[in-house]
Amino acid sequence: MDEKRNKIDSLPPIQLPPPIVHYYIAAPSAAATTGQPWHQTHAQLPPTPPTLPTKAERREISRRSSHSAIEKRRREKMNDKIDRLKGLIPSCNAHFPTTVQQPIHKLSVLQAAIDYIGELHNHLENSLPKDNPFLKEIAIMQSKRDQIKSPPMSQGEK
Repeated sequence: MDEKRNKIDSLPPIQLPPPIVHYYIAAPSAAATTGQPWHQTHAQLPPTPPTLPTKAERREISRRSSHSAIEKRRREKMNDKIDRLKGLIPSCNAHFPTTVQQPIHKLSVLQAAIDYIGELHNHLENSLPKDNPFLKEIAIMQSKRDQIKSPPMSQGEK
């Protein structure tokens, strides 16, 4: 044990690096440059009186608030229509076994509506007899819809 102690005592002391000192250079104060006391150089300026908005500024404020109100009503109407659509789609009305239901996002409602309408359309086509005039009318409407989606090519595109 004494041998270990002698070895430790014979080791040179650990040299730590010098501490790092950070110096911050500040701009000279007004008191230092002018020789005046601080309270005289930093006196508060009198408050500026509030100015009334000009006619153009008032018109801009009115335009913005009017636009905000119109946009808010448009969003409320859109949300109301999506809520009504959500009530018509069976997959959006599904009751989950848990007590906490996650809200269905607007895009999910629209996608569910597209899927459901497609299912109804396929069901209708499959349930009607092939010689039904109603089915022929649906086929005509589909061909018109397809023509609207992809207009005929012009002479230069052929």
